[in-house]
Amino acid sequence: DFSKPRFLLGADGELTLTNSPVPKPESIIGWHWLNPKLLDFLEIAWKRAGYGYSVSHKWDKHHLTRAILREIADTVVEAGAKPLFVFLPTGVEMANPPVADYHQSIFGWFQKEVPQAKWISLLPTFRARQSKGYRFRTQGHWRPTVHRFVALGLNNQLRKLGLIKRASANESE
Repeated sequence: DFSKPRFLLGADGELTLTNSPVPKPESIIGWHWLNPKLLDFLEIAWKRAGYGYSVSHKWDKHHLTRAILREIADTVVEAGAKPLFVFLPTGVEMANPPVADYHQSIFGWFQKEVPQAKWISLLPTFRARQSKGYRFRTQGHWRPTVHRFVALGLNNQLRKLGLIKRASANESE
């Protein structure tokens, strides 16, 4: 994660971009020998044991995500477009319904916190498909049939919201 830009949320609610530009690989590799692997291992083990993240850490992540989503929505509106966020469950979420339900509840919380955007959840659509015997991959990329299924689900939801008028030519399934 050292090579990703990050946002920090200030006490005033302002977002601050950090770690940008991203360091070049050469500069990171040059200091790599100073990073003891034992510390990485201990950090991973600590977090896996459930000690790495506190409730306040999760709350901070929610507030940061909310601020980022608000910024995205405000920027889209300023550009004259309509913001839309989509909850697209992962294969892991489909294999573990309590995780999907938890993530869906967070999605619902964001929906209330960023009202200037439209929101679509494809979780009910995925669950309906799963109830008919379809098994989603939990690792790797989805098959083309799932991409088609997602496109059809989005098409239906976008029409329900009135964001698109015409039905697609291939609306079967």
